[in-house]
Amino acid sequence: MNDFFLDAVLPGRRSFDMSCLRSRTSFVVAFILGLSLAGCGDSGGNSGGDVAGAVAKAALPESYWSTAEPAGARPVAEVKAAAKNGDEVVVVGRVGGERKVFSDTRASFLIVDPALKACGEHGTEDPCKYPWDFCCEDKAAIRAGAATIEFRDGDRVLKADARGFHGLDHLKTVVVRGRAERDSAGNLTVVATALHVRP
Repeated sequence: MNDFFLDAVLPGRRSFDMSCLRSRTSFVVAFILGLSLAGCGDSGGNSGGDVAGAVAKAALPESYWSTAEPAGARPVAEVKAAAKNGDEVVVVGRVGGERKVFSDTRASFLIVDPALKACGEHGTEDPCKYPWDFCCEDKAAIRAGAATIEFRDGDRVLKADARGFHGLDHLKTVVVRGRAERDSAGNLTVVATALHVRP
């Protein structure tokens, strides 16, 4: 049965075929678009613009807070120059030293010697966007007076949020008691057992 005969018998055949074709085409496009949108969405229910794989953090345990300053505090540079692995130390410093001070995934932060001045504290107007990186100070002085503070459970740094703990934030002065750890490059980490944030 040829097309000429079919057209004669079923004059609306071609319009019917085209209508079916358009319907099928629309279905296929909608299906592909749906898959594309599903692929672009967040997986695992992640919402609010969180970075993929971000670790959920709890508040830092209150057991680390010291209402009174731990006694015998020494400036960061002094402790860094003298402390050996395993020494019990009490260090005083200011939160800062780099643009990124607080860890996104662990309970740790950086401090520098309190003798260093943040940008904007040199008596001149300073437009620095990140004054806590102390970029106006000598880099060698920053290295000599910098330390990392960590809060651990055994050998692992806690998945907790240190920032905001009793007012802990950039440029705050803190007194920390803990155990000194040194690496081969001379960097100092204080594994904290007590923290006091000065007002």
